[in-house]
Amino acid sequence: MSDITRNEFLKKLGFGGGSLLAIYCLGFSTTSCAVESSIGTDENFLIDLSKKSFKPLANLGGWIKVRNVVVARTGTDSFAAVTAICSHEGEKKIEFRPSEKDFRCAAHGAEFDLNGIGKNKKGRKGLKIFQTAIEGNFLRVTLKKDLKS
Repeated sequence: MSDITRNEFLKKLGFGGGSLLAIYCLGFSTTSCAVESSIGTDENFLIDLSKKSFKPLANLGGWIKVRNVVVARTGTDSFAAVTAICSHEGEKKIEFRPSEKDFRCAAHGAEFDLNGIGKNKKGRKGLKIFQTAIEGNFLRVTLKKDLKS
């Protein structure tokens, strides 16, 4: 028995083109379209840097949100990744500020450095951080297991 992809399976059932897109975008989750080229779980995934949706990561200071993680290009070959969920009040409003080289919650102003450490009172609890590694055209994003609560 050979393994087939989900796409091939759905095509064998008679789904094609537009119906496949509807299944992916509506049937599985509303985030499946936004993360069209990230593969894996929310704690360990790959980003296909060659895909148009991840183009901001091609430029220094560029950033994206994918799978509730903010990923930012911080150097020629370096990236930083933190949870998009603020530890202050749980808002999913963490953004990268290229000019400050830090993360900030747009909801209440909590600020965090590239290592997820709080820079002000609202950010004192810090953020979950992810390790990043370039693997060819992919960026691997993995939750660090040695988090301090």
